[in-house]
Amino acid sequence: MQNRLPPLNALRAFEVAARHLSFAAAARELHVTNAAISHQIKSLEEALGVQLFMRQNNHILLTVAGETYLPKVREAFRTLRESTHQLLGIHSVTLRLAVRSAFCLMWLLPRLPRFYEAYPGIHLDIENEVDRNYLQYDLTIDYRPTGVPDYSVQQLLSTPLYPVCSPQWREQLQQPEDLMRVPVLHDRPLQGMPEYPDWQRWLAAAGCPTNLNPQGVTFATALMCQQAAVAGLGVALGQHALVESELESGRLVRALPELQAPIHLPYYLISPVTAEENPGMAPFMRWLTAEAARSQTSLPG
Repeated sequence: MQNRLPPLNALRAFEVAARHLSFAAAARELHVTNAAISHQIKSLEEALGVQLFMRQNNHILLTVAGETYLPKVREAFRTLRESTHQLLGIHSVTLRLAVRSAFCLMWLLPRLPRFYEAYPGIHLDIENEVDRNYLQYDLTIDYRPTGVPDYSVQQLLSTPLYPVCSPQWREQLQQPEDLMRVPVLHDRPLQGMPEYPDWQRWLAAAGCPTNLNPQGVTFATALMCQQAAVAGLGVALGQHALVESELESGRLVRALPELQAPIHLPYYLISPVTAEENPGMAPFMRWLTAEAARSQTSLPG
């Protein structure tokens, strides 16, 4: 090739395919067909005169040449991206987030004014339909971790759970047995997540009877269940991270505060490794971590 550079699209296809070790995954990320990725890789190998991938048992692996070339290509894209931002004076970036509705409304949104005060140039595009298609977003906040390769997963916080109700029910809840005489509110655990902390698990961990009053309502989400408790429909199992502001306002109170159980629900930060390329990602992650640490200091004893 001497003084010629390889095609930029082919280099991008190589970097993504090498990261996933899959042409199909690269095609999904770049929104093209598998055939297009294969064609780009072939054209790059022909232009360079070296083989970058080898095919083995329906899988692809990097050759020695590919392993050597990949870090330089990644660094070149990083430099190109940063230089372009500087040249164009880009001061505003967008982060696409997927956050469970209850966590978004009750934990994240009340804190966002502090974020925008610190980082006015970062625009957040927030979706609450968490369907585990993590490639669609820069960051997903979910209580189910993923074991898929090429994703960064770290725990944001772990919140305890305890019974909560509107003030009108407090006098009727003096001992654990009273839970059998008042409406008990449930939120439905996600399919495939048997460890979701429901009433039976929580009461058993607290050393209490697990037979509850059948009168009550089951809701599809924790947010609906919590709002039903605020409306006075009964007693719910509240996540501290979500009910903290309602407790402070007096719209909810702790029921049977002497009862405690070692049951926590963790929330995770899940992002594809490509999200690191977004210049807004690092400051948002630092801010989230700091807010979570602040939230953890308010946990009940």
